[in-house]
Amino acid sequence: MYPKVSDLINDLFGTSINLPIQSYGLFLALAFLTGTWLLYKELDRKEKEGILIPEKKFILKGAPPTFMELLAYFAFSFVAGWKIVGFIIDYEIFVNDPQEYIFSLQGSLLGGILISLAYTGYFYLLKLKNKQDTPDKKEVNIQPRQQAMPIQLIVATFSVLYYGHRHGIRWKYLADAVSPSLIIAYGIGRIGCQLAGDGDWGIVNTAPKPGWLAFLPDWTWSYTYPHNILNEGVPIPGCEGAHCYELAEAVFPTPLYETTMAVIIFFILWSLRKRIGTPGVLFSIYLMFNGLERFLIEKIRINNVFDLFGLQVTQAEVISSVIFLTGLGLFIYCQQTKKTTIHESA
Repeated sequence: MYPKVSDLINDLFGTSINLPIQSYGLFLALAFLTGTWLLYKELDRKEKEGILIPEKKFILKGAPPTFMELLAYFAFSFVAGWKIVGFIIDYEIFVNDPQEYIFSLQGSLLGGILISLAYTGYFYLLKLKNKQDTPDKKEVNIQPRQQAMPIQLIVATFSVLYYGHRHGIRWKYLADAVSPSLIIAYGIGRIGCQLAGDGDWGIVNTAPKPGWLAFLPDWTWSYTYPHNILNEGVPIPGCEGAHCYELAEAVFPTPLYETTMAVIIFFILWSLRKRIGTPGVLFSIYLMFNGLERFLIEKIRINNVFDLFGLQVTQAEVISSVIFLTGLGLFIYCQQTKKTTIHESA
């Protein structure tokens, strides 16, 4: 396992560098960027087809800086400077546990003050330079594709739809546009889980690898997650350092399977996105695939089991079933709505 990116680099090239970049964090960032780019492409396509229209907003140009604006810039730049300068000064402490350092009270107070004063001063002078005697109220068009970045920052699916509604993007079209990016981002994030060994692995797997999987490495069938970031399992003989444990028994590498299924689902959705004319249907297919994928993977993943109406189920199985049934219900609703619309038009 490679809890940090530098662990992978050192293993590949025999170096001994120490970088403060966690593998999981890197792939989480890559998932976000990939999802945002794909969503941007889809929104742009729907704009060109005339399906989505821009949102009209008014902006005030030439207004002097307000106290709240200056306060916001000062606060943001102070925190950034406090931590960034702290990273440099306390590099050895930071690099060994970046997350703890980021969320601690450690940092450079002087660095925060100097950077915040410089950044806020620059903003203040820039606003004064562009100040007009009579501020100009101007109407601008905000294209749906320009909302791609804030939309990907919203994790919950229904929050995405609500955000789109607030900004004039019809929910069915937005849901269809975001579906491929959501599933591929999920798959990329799971790569980080696999590399870091963050505990999201499966149940013990002592069965021999099937013959039809002989072309794959053994670790794709069962894996002990050596050097996992959680330090779970038993000590690795002769290992020295921060992450010197591996699982006592090999388990199913479920993050790898989820990435594989996510990639397959992505290509299916991506190939269907221009062929399906009824809005909301692609999103319903995404929900059904997503629910099915999660339900299947829970069969070989460690989870707490509880009793539900006499059945032994896991929380994840219940959630995945709800997701699938929601997708099925939406699919039926979209088809019925389409038929009703056609009938009324006739």
